[in-house]
Amino acid sequence: MSVDLTPLALPALLAAGAALTLISARTALPGPISLTTSLLAAALLTGAYFFAIDHLLSAMAFALAAGAGAAAAAIDARRQLLPDVGAGLIALAGLASAISRDALISALIAGAISAVILIAAALLTRKPGRDKTLGDGDILLAGACGFWLAPEQVPYALLCATILTAASGFATRMRTGEGLGRMAFGPGLIAGYGLAATGFLILGSAS
Repeated sequence: MSVDLTPLALPALLAAGAALTLISARTALPGPISLTTSLLAAALLTGAYFFAIDHLLSAMAFALAAGAGAAAAAIDARRQLLPDVGAGLIALAGLASAISRDALISALIAGAISAVILIAAALLTRKPGRDKTLGDGDILLAGACGFWLAPEQVPYALLCATILTAASGFATRMRTGEGLGRMAFGPGLIAGYGLAATGFLILGSAS
């Protein structure tokens, strides 16, 4: 009698992506509440992605990327540091998914567009004598996340990322009553691209 291991494979891969990213961060670990919240959100996105796509390998790759993204987002939210391993896992999983779906060229173009837009935004928002608004980690992460989308979906993902980051900053300011310094953009990027990748699949399967 064969046993379907898919329900076990997805959470195992999600946990593996998170664990590898956390291990790479060493002492720059996130708080338990933010990490738990990020992992729960990643699990929900993984479940939605799995049910929206008829491709097991891509769903398994998404679980790995979601785990890495959840850990990276939690680390960046607290430390304003994006571990390269997290972005690397997201990129490798995205490329593996794209290859398995015969969408490699489209994924590479989307990744390049994402990185170029972030580079342009970083140059336009840079002010002399002040910390960079967008760091190299944000650019690398955007390129990695872009591998999960088609080129025409990138603007929607970046718009979603910007709105989520702005909403988070507004909520923090209302709660603390203080002005904000440089905000972490990594959590918004990861959430925005994750929602875009999953949302376009759901819309496509519903049409």
